[in-house]
Amino acid sequence: MVQKTYSINSTRTVNIFTALIVFTVMLFYSDLCPYLSDDWHFLFVWEDFDPTANPQRVRNLQDILVSMQNYYQLSGGRVIPHFLVYCMLFFPKFVFFILNSVLFTALCFLLYQITLFFVNCKKAWLFPLICLLTFQFLPMFGDNVLWISGSVNYLWMAVLFLCCINWLLTRFEKASLPEYIMIILVFMLSGASNEITGGMLIVALMLYWIAHFTHQKKSHILRLLLLAVSEIPGMILVLTAPGNTIRRMTVEKIKSPGISEILHTAVSYLQFLMEEDTLFLEVILFTCILSWMQKEKFHENFKDKFLIFIRENFCFFVGMIGIMVLSVTGFLTKRPTIFGGILLIPAFLSALSQIYEFCQDPETENSRKLVIILKSFLNTIALVIILLAICAENILFGIPAVIIFLLNFLLDRLKEEEFQKLDVSKFRKLFSKHASHAMMAVFLLLSISFGINSVKYLTWTKSAKDYETKVTEYVLKNELVAAMNMTADYKDFGRFSPQECTAAPKSYLVAWIAAYYKIDTQEFVEEYSVHKNRLES
Repeated sequence: MVQKTYSINSTRTVNIFTALIVFTVMLFYSDLCPYLSDDWHFLFVWEDFDPTANPQRVRNLQDILVSMQNYYQLSGGRVIPHFLVYCMLFFPKFVFFILNSVLFTALCFLLYQITLFFVNCKKAWLFPLICLLTFQFLPMFGDNVLWISGSVNYLWMAVLFLCCINWLLTRFEKASLPEYIMIILVFMLSGASNEITGGMLIVALMLYWIAHFTHQKKSHILRLLLLAVSEIPGMILVLTAPGNTIRRMTVEKIKSPGISEILHTAVSYLQFLMEEDTLFLEVILFTCILSWMQKEKFHENFKDKFLIFIRENFCFFVGMIGIMVLSVTGFLTKRPTIFGGILLIPAFLSALSQIYEFCQDPETENSRKLVIILKSFLNTIALVIILLAICAENILFGIPAVIIFLLNFLLDRLKEEEFQKLDVSKFRKLFSKHASHAMMAVFLLLSISFGINSVKYLTWTKSAKDYETKVTEYVLKNELVAAMNMTADYKDFGRFSPQECTAAPKSYLVAWIAAYYKIDTQEFVEEYSVHKNRLES
């Protein structure tokens, strides 16, 4: 009993220490990231996508509310996150730095809580591992976490979304009425925050109902239904905004997609996931096959197998549906994949836990079955990788397929007699020993990757600030054309660097910096329009 208490206290100490480190790192990195693209735009009252002759700086709450009304009519329905963006840019910068660091730490902790729901593990290394995995695998890290406009739209709204998922998994069946009423408001806000979280939460509620169908009370079903209904007003607010159509035609310059465009986009999302989260997907899919075949041994009823299968892979299904539904836009947009991508982290750790439990009891039959499943699974993955490599016209992307075929060749060398001679106790000890070694290797590799990306990020921030300084010098000299023609020394600075700095037109940044320094003559606006049209043509 004393030993268990010590273990719990040790885990709590490590968690607190890790949270402080993560908060400090994020505080430092958020401080280093300069204003980018839309950050300059949101310093002004929203009137149009491009600066007008005399744009008005935001001076008070009334200006922000007017901006939100104009934004809803001209650009889209994300009025909640953009209201917060305006507030963050109105206050001193340190307010955003602190809040952003707190919310990123909260994101990691919520992922930890969700993981504990699926994994019976209270080891001290679990929370640090989740933090490292978040730094390494969270989609579009620089855009979604460090850039002010991107962070408020995606990281902050992802925390709101995870609050709903965590509550659904851990508190739904034991929540009091006041708590339930409060969480309805959180669900409503999350549904109104962007185009995807409302739908993902409805999917999560449906899967939760399916997974717990056998013991759901009528009151629980009514509560789930009410939560789903509470999402609808927010979804309507976001999806029916007049600005959605205007933005699609004016900025994105695309029409409503047909079936072929949607299917092509779905393939693009699969390719993106294979590039970003290959390890996650392979381990999770393998575990899905493994757990399904294992259930044949314990559950004769298909319905029972299916419900348990949904329950165990809840995060994976919600996350993948959330990512793939983005295909209906007709074009690949990577930033919103954060809402589905974050759920792949607890899904991945849950899959590892299931594999570990399977191997801890390695009967001869299990071992043979494991090899058969593994070979079939690896062959399927190899074929998918080859197809994606052909679609991407990147032969190097197919290298993992070659490695997989070699691994299968080695598995074929395992003979029947070797299964019969298997010593269960020795296998268990050997597996446990190498599992701990593998965990140390994972920590080491993730730490090295974090260090490399950090060094690249420090280099990028210097380059970005130098570029901003030069642009400002040109603007103050009223040499606006020279500023728009100036190239930035932006290279591949790793995953911590926002891609917005290269994706947004340089003329857009120059235009808003010029407006910021009150270089707002009609002559400049005309010059900017000519320059923009020349770039687009």
